[in-house]
Amino acid sequence: MDFSQKEIGLRIRKMRESQNITQFQLAEMINISLSHMSNIETGSTNFGVDILVRLAEALQVSTDALLRPDVPQVAMLYAKEMDELLCGRTPGEMQLLTKILRDVCMLLDQKKAD
Repeated sequence: MDFSQKEIGLRIRKMRESQNITQFQLAEMINISLSHMSNIETGSTNFGVDILVRLAEALQVSTDALLRPDVPQVAMLYAKEMDELLCGRTPGEMQLLTKILRDVCMLLDQKKAD
């Protein structure tokens, strides 16, 4: 995975768009100018850890998801969290959760295709 500013900016933009947040709204949420937000998403400016943390909080994702979502440990953390969420669920709850997850994945796949 590319660790460049451009790739990080692209991930930020994709996460923002997936949540139907405008660039202007995100800029307001993290208290920066619209032009700075645009420059972050295009990878044409540096930004500090403080802005990275504010972006992660506003988008409700981990900083890992913004910086390096392909790190194996990150995938393992998500898998562990899924296991913890499913632990102790009844078969009926598992069936419902599986259907919901399948439907969400289908919607995500459709959005990627658009």
